[in-house]
Amino acid sequence: MTVQSFFIGLALAATGFSMVYKTEWYLGFMGLNAWAENKFGGGGTRLMYKLIGVFFCFLGILGMTGQLNGLLEGSAGLVFGSRVQK
Repeated sequence: MTVQSFFIGLALAATGFSMVYKTEWYLGFMGLNAWAENKFGGGGTRLMYKLIGVFFCFLGILGMTGQLNGLLEGSAGLVFGSRVQK
């Protein structure tokens, strides 16, 4: 884990927190999402912004603790294959 990855993770977690805490501001800035309103019903855009915010918080915390590489190797590595030869 480097200092740079810690601060990037902190910024990502802070952005995610702000998406959950200030959903109305994001709604006013980005507007309604027709897909979310159709699939989730009334207020679906707010729910989508909150879910994205929680996801960003999760990724940010993993980035701050240095666990993001393990998650990506374990998930995307299975799909795209590992380039590391043993």
